[in-house]
Amino acid sequence: MRRLDWMILWVSILVVLLAGLPFRRYIKSVKDYLLAGRTQPWYLLAPSCQAVQCDVGDFFGAAAFIYQHGLFGLTYWIVALPFGWLLGANITVPYLYRSGVWTPAEWLEVRFNAPARFWGALLVVLQRVFVMGNMILGTALLFKVLVGSPMLWGAGIAIFLGSLYVLFGGVAATVTVGTAQLILMSVGAWAMLIIGWSKTGGLAAVAAQFPQYLHVATQPSFPQLLPGLALLGSLFSVGGYPIYQAEQTSRPLSARTEHDARLGFLLAGPVCYIHQGAILITGLFGLLLYGAANSTLTPRDILYPLMMVKFLPSGLLGIVAASVMAATISTVAANAQSCAGMVTRDIYGRLLYKRGSDHHYMRVSQVLTALWFLIGAALVPLIAKGGMANTYVKVTGAYVTPLMPTMLLSVLYRRASRWAGFGAMILGGTFGTFVTVIPVIKLGVWGHFLVFPLVNFVFSALAFLLISELENALRGVRPRAEWEGLVMGTFPENLRQYRNIEEVIRTRAYIEADSQAVMDSALAEGAVVLKAGKPIYGSSGIPWYKQVWFWTVVLGVVEVLTVIILW
Repeated sequence: MRRLDWMILWVSILVVLLAGLPFRRYIKSVKDYLLAGRTQPWYLLAPSCQAVQCDVGDFFGAAAFIYQHGLFGLTYWIVALPFGWLLGANITVPYLYRSGVWTPAEWLEVRFNAPARFWGALLVVLQRVFVMGNMILGTALLFKVLVGSPMLWGAGIAIFLGSLYVLFGGVAATVTVGTAQLILMSVGAWAMLIIGWSKTGGLAAVAAQFPQYLHVATQPSFPQLLPGLALLGSLFSVGGYPIYQAEQTSRPLSARTEHDARLGFLLAGPVCYIHQGAILITGLFGLLLYGAANSTLTPRDILYPLMMVKFLPSGLLGIVAASVMAATISTVAANAQSCAGMVTRDIYGRLLYKRGSDHHYMRVSQVLTALWFLIGAALVPLIAKGGMANTYVKVTGAYVTPLMPTMLLSVLYRRASRWAGFGAMILGGTFGTFVTVIPVIKLGVWGHFLVFPLVNFVFSALAFLLISELENALRGVRPRAEWEGLVMGTFPENLRQYRNIEEVIRTRAYIEADSQAVMDSALAEGAVVLKAGKPIYGSSGIPWYKQVWFWTVVLGVVEVLTVIILW
């Protein structure tokens, strides 16, 4: 790193931090802090979902993952993640948005009961603590390679910058500024890909020396797995992330309308293709530089920063380092903020202190945001031993995967009982513990960490259905009034006018909301409210080419073709 590189790096970090300042004036409540007052349009949400998804772990961890497992690693980010956004946009997001909840855990109480909310929040927070450790570890590795600084210094830099960023602006800052950061992140990722390709010979050289690494159906690291089995596992590990993780769902829940929420969430997939693909392919070049399974790469996640220094000239090295730090600052902030929001709203405010003022809860959320950085830092040694991406998949498969069928079936299954959600998550977590953490149950290849998320999803889904039917037989099926508007195919009674409002729009019998206060008062009076010409709820009156179903079909076809081509 020369003087020019340091100037680029620190100027970009300063700009990112200062960009959050204008948003402080909009933070007057905890809802503003966590949901941006529900003001965000779809074209900011789509890149923001990818920006908050991509952190230093999705640079360093993703490159190391594909270096170890081959082209199969593409399925995690290019197939499974868009699959999750597609499911969320069509199944969970509309019902969470209409219910007015702030977090997925809060939804679990609305649909099931308080224990489900509490346990769901703990599971999400458990996974995000490991992700926080990923990001702190990645920052420490970056500075270790660039300047030889101790790991502790790099971790301190990540904690300090992330704390400043999120405390400045809340979700409004992370959504808007994160969108701008994604441009810088993409420039850095593509610069690495292009220069790395030119210096190593690219995929042609990989194919000549390591042909076994260019298949998505099999993994050279574990050739005994049946073809496609790990690919299915990816759908239920990474694919569940957009559905139950708070920092992802907070994006659509901060949208100005339900249509913005769904369309922005859905279109995050194509943004992910463009950005993440460059990082993943670059990871394959590590095979040409260091050979397969090189033991000197300790931890393996150090591969990408080593390639940065090896490939990039002065100036460009500073830009790529800035792009990595941009990814880290935005996501480490959003991760800590979402976890703090869940603990504040779903545990502290629900179980410990119910009578606090809005100002009190906002301050608690901000304090917990900073505290979360420290908790993540404590896990850095464990993550460094197992690897960023591998640790994420193991923790998710064992404990967090049961949240995915619970969230999906809460909307899809009308006969879901009160204790089905809590019971399925408990049983799924116990099953995961006995298979992966304390291997009492031997499943062979089905217990492999790349495959087990699929197994645990099926187990948890069956547990959910069984508990529901047993409880229904003993206590009777829940009355329709308890799930009306919460299950697919139903609409909340107070929002039914949004199901068909073409006539309302044609006759201008609506209120155009120019502020949150106007919207709240109009909704309280039962009026139809439009924001920027769109209904707050539903998609009635929106042209077909802007409809979520149209883009779902388009992106669904792209997903299928991607798998076929890469197979």
